[in-house]
Amino acid sequence: MTFEPSVRQHLGAFSCAGMFGVQRTDTVYSSLPLYHSSGSTLGISMALCFGVKTVVKKKFSARSFFQDCAKYNATVGELLPCE
Repeated sequence: MTFEPSVRQHLGAFSCAGMFGVQRTDTVYSSLPLYHSSGSTLGISMALCFGVKTVVKKKFSARSFFQDCAKYNATVGELLPCE
């Protein structure tokens, strides 16, 4: 079975929300650009599917990540590990 990209992203949002226990009252801080698959799945798809608030910064800053999470009352944050 083949899905269009947007359907895959929404299915990913459902599985991520279930795995991480995201609820409608959460605020998601998305540090990835929206053209990145994880950025669109965790950021925008969760907002569209579940109605959670999503914070999307214009440019990611590791120095201000935790300050931004506190500023926007983020309860869920996404980061990708790198070496």
